Amino acid sequence: MYQKNFKQVVKRNRDKLFDDTPDNASKPDAIKKDFVIEEGRARGFDAVLKFEYKRFYLWAVYSLSINDRWSGNPSTGVILNYPPNFDRRHNVNLVGSYTFGKKRNWEINVRWNYGSPFPTTPTQGYYPQLNFQNNLNYNYTTANGNVGYLPGDLNSVRLPDFHRLDIGFKYRYNLSPKVLLEISGGATNVYNRKNIFYVNRFTFARIDQLPILPNLNLSLSF
Repeated sequence: MYQKNFKQVVKRNRDKLFDDTPDNASKPDAIKKDFVIEEGRARGFDAVLKFEYKRFYLWAVYSLSINDRWSGNPSTGVILNYPPNFDRRHNVNLVGSYTFGKKRNWEINVRWNYGSPFPTTPTQGYYPQLNFQNNLNYNYTTANGNVGYLPGDLNSVRLPDFHRLDIGFKYRYNLSPKVLLEISGGATNVYNRKNIFYVNRFTFARIDQLPILPNLNLSLSF
């Protein structure tokens, strides 16, 4: 079990409205500085179970983690409290292996991992971004600008959860007392789970992490 307080966390200022210049000296720092100072706290615990019997090995870990960040905004008097983007409440890892063969030179291993959703900031709306190019006569009524977006409340929604199964095998063979041949292989994401990586804010295309990925390796040690 653990708890750690962070009294000074530097973060980019998402509420910046004005440039930090002498002309804006009277404006509050919260709306003109590039970075702001926040406070944070991390709490949680880990539970570990280990079992080993003859040729079997099992290792299980459960982690509970709660992370918070907060900062004050002097211009509005509002205290912002939000989970950082690495805040994952639940994480489970199950690892098992079995060694077999007369010389115990074969090994098969399995790993399953589950992670609860990470927080993310939703999109509140879109607007045209126009570059006036310092031209007072710029005709904005007929110009075509780039698409900009308005973010919603910071990290107020969660992405889908994550889980994945990996399997592998290993074979060892001594070619001589000083030469070892090792063959290993397996597959990542065996059941081809579609784990989200991110969503494109403008095309709404969902980008997933790696699909099922087999592998085969050969090594010679001497």
